[in-house]
Amino acid sequence: METEVDFKQIGGTTDHAVVVVDEKLYIVGGSRNGRYLSDVQVFDLRSLTWSSLKLKTESSSTENIQEDDGSSLREAFPAISDHRMIKWGNKLLLIGGHSKKSSDNMSVRFIDLETHLCGVIDVSGNVLASRGGHSITLVGSRVLVFGGEDKNMRLCSRT
Repeated sequence: METEVDFKQIGGTTDHAVVVVDEKLYIVGGSRNGRYLSDVQVFDLRSLTWSSLKLKTESSSTENIQEDDGSSLREAFPAISDHRMIKWGNKLLLIGGHSKKSSDNMSVRFIDLETHLCGVIDVSGNVLASRGGHSITLVGSRVLVFGGEDKNMRLCSRT
């Protein structure tokens, strides 16, 4: 569900992520005056109007929840800054970034553009250390990550 938003209400942000999909500009998270943001703003490039995307989660709680199949559902969309975002199919993938709740490993979150459902994608294998300020690019079905800084502002490796 999208609701119309006055541009002046959005205010200035920094360290947000931006991607264009189907003539809509999606702006996700970032920070303002030292505060992490968790909003999703959408600018329609055809009608030149702003709206705010209301996200849904599979649960109303943001705590860890044990599902019937044994999987765990975690906080889906925290306030986040200095992350990166790409379009993958009908989803936006938010990769890495800094938030109040830090993690040792890089997080991958998603926003489904059709259902507005958001969540966390479990990553396996050789998972990179958590970071922000990195670069990403999609090559085929792989996401390449380059550089960035960890939560202590130390430079991360190039891969």
